[in-house]
Amino acid sequence: VAVMSEGRIVERGLVDSVLDNPKAEYTKKLLSDTPSLEAAMAAAR
Repeated sequence: VAVMSEGRIVERGLVDSVLDNPKAEYTKKLLSDTPSLEAAMAAAR
């Protein structure tokens, strides 16, 4: 997978590697801003 910011690749690697241990600050922020499935299900109740 590749993570892009402003048209440039800021991080790339195997999906599990990037998602489980992001190196780039942009990737870390992007992942922290992603809602979880559990939160979405709780909100739907």
